[in-house]
Amino acid sequence: MKKLKKNLISVFIFLLLIALTVVIYYLLPYEKALPDQTIFFGVVASEVITLLGTLFYHTASGKKRLPLIAGGYTILFGYQVLIFILSTLFALRYRNAIATYKIIFACFTGACLLACVLVYFFGRKVAEEADNLDHACRFFHELEYKTEKLCSFDCEGSIHGELKKIDDAVKNCDHSICVNTDEQINDNINCLLERFHIKEMNSGKILELCENTICLIRQRNAEACKAKLGGV
Repeated sequence: MKKLKKNLISVFIFLLLIALTVVIYYLLPYEKALPDQTIFFGVVASEVITLLGTLFYHTASGKKRLPLIAGGYTILFGYQVLIFILSTLFALRYRNAIATYKIIFACFTGACLLACVLVYFFGRKVAEEADNLDHACRFFHELEYKTEKLCSFDCEGSIHGELKKIDDAVKNCDHSICVNTDEQINDNINCLLERFHIKEMNSGKILELCENTICLIRQRNAEACKAKLGGV
């Protein structure tokens, strides 16, 4: 509903702007020649492009949080101002250089569209990285809670030592990224918790599970390092 309201307001404002442009054009007290028609078309086209760009960013920001979305609005506003200045300048002083106006208009429009696309894709990448970091932080926060709970159980000294190793290893690993092995580690820790809850104190199986978990944590550390270097 909020996105729809923003879109409706934007459409209303730009329709007023386009209507004002049309009214001013037809009220000008002289016969409109080809240069006037071309400049008029350029101004209206720029307003339509700015409107479509604004609606696009409204929609994009509604689907996903984009940190750089304000940059897109700034580019569109700057583009509109530049086209207005350009059109005024050529309408008043360079009416005979309409071909030059078309070239400059096309360059400004192309640069604006390219900048808007780059801002969108770069902003989306930043947002995805932020989401991944948030997911990893929440995952390891829950994992640490589980390993601390394991250490709180009353058990043999050898088992408690292995559980403490798991707890320390989880706390010391890179929490800024998740890799596939993390799910296996989580499954192993859940399995250990289940064994302690049902009091299935088979020392051999528990120690084997602990050793496997520590090996998996070492493996995930290597995978996380490769992922950050672009190797995965």
